[in-house]
Amino acid sequence: MEGAVTQHRVRTLAVVRDERGFVLSVRHARRGERFWTLPGGFSNIGESLEETLVREVGEETGYRVRVDHLVSVFEIGSSRWDPRRLELCFACEIIEEDATLRRGADGIVEVGWLNPNIAHGDFLPSKLLPLINLNTRGVYLGNITDTDHPLKK
Repeated sequence: MEGAVTQHRVRTLAVVRDERGFVLSVRHARRGERFWTLPGGFSNIGESLEETLVREVGEETGYRVRVDHLVSVFEIGSSRWDPRRLELCFACEIIEEDATLRRGADGIVEVGWLNPNIAHGDFLPSKLLPLINLNTRGVYLGNITDTDHPLKK
């Protein structure tokens, strides 16, 4: 297509599991909807992916984390999304809870631990939770866009 530009934004996500295997998640409240996601976000100018992840997890959850390895990569996008996104999931370990961090930034209304073996209809993207595995390294999960979710229309 003449004049078409392919563009992907890159977002980092933290995969943190507790001793039960539950996954650290954050609940957002946006545009009248509430939904769970992995903590993470987009980089500020000059920030590395690791720095972004440490900052975002701290702001959203109040936990200071150590970033380990890349677990998986997936794409979010369809003809209704502009721009498309690559989501990079990194295994992380909680170092400490830090009261000086701004817990609840970016519209976060709750921090919790979700069981990945139970379907969570309000987790976005809905297909991600059962796919994440801390033992994988850099697995491409494909496009897992939730095209029917009200926030994505």
